[in-house]
Amino acid sequence: MKSSPVRLGNDAANQIQLDVYGLLIDTLYFSHIHHRKISRKIFEKVVRRVVALVEQNWEKPDCGIWEVRSANKNFVYSKVWCWVAVDRAVRLADLLGMKSDSMAWSKLRDKIKRTIFQKGWDRRGKYFTRSFNSRELDSANLLMPQVKFIDGKDPRMISTIEEIKRQLLSEGKFLFRYKSNDGLKGGEGAFLICSFWLVSCLALAGKLEESENLLDDLLKYSNHVGLFSEEIDPKTGRMLGNFPQAFTHMGLISAVFDIYEQQKGA
Repeated sequence: MKSSPVRLGNDAANQIQLDVYGLLIDTLYFSHIHHRKISRKIFEKVVRRVVALVEQNWEKPDCGIWEVRSANKNFVYSKVWCWVAVDRAVRLADLLGMKSDSMAWSKLRDKIKRTIFQKGWDRRGKYFTRSFNSRELDSANLLMPQVKFIDGKDPRMISTIEEIKRQLLSEGKFLFRYKSNDGLKGGEGAFLICSFWLVSCLALAGKLEESENLLDDLLKYSNHVGLFSEEIDPKTGRMLGNFPQAFTHMGLISAVFDIYEQQKGA
């Protein structure tokens, strides 16, 4: 099989990834409103500390979700997750009666959002960019409406979806992450999670029929027990990358849920 020896470690261990703050606080917020309430002790020891870290670091460039090996940038995706961290912290503060925290953090939340709209929006192309003051695209920005940064029907999101489809979509269904230098050698296939993010975005944009048709197309590319790989060759449909890939299945679950929720409200 010519399989290389197992490689220990990962370069990401030495990288800065600012999205982790939002992922953590969003998880705590989800737990609090759906199942297990967080205590004031957790709020003070975790939430306040994380918001303080966001305040110190959100303006710094990082490696982003895709763990680029090129120069760090001010990735819009990462800034959105910094916004998520503060937004969910504000919501938790309101629920726990921490009014002073809520007031102070609301200002930080609004500042992050303003900065994203000022520096992460291409006025000529009318789309959210991969990083501040660039014209490149990134499929990761399809998560914006899913994390409630912007409404799925907002004209700015609609035009971003259309531009991502125009530049990054292959064979009508497979999305590439970006078309930019990332410091890594070689090529890659389309990322299946990005296609499932597109399904969600279309559903949240009110384009249910297009969303459902895309999902039906993508479901044909699982294996015989319904499992998906990380990437796919758009030309041949051959699975590439890690298999099975949990990340891809997370996107699938979210896509199905978003379609279901939109169908209920239709």
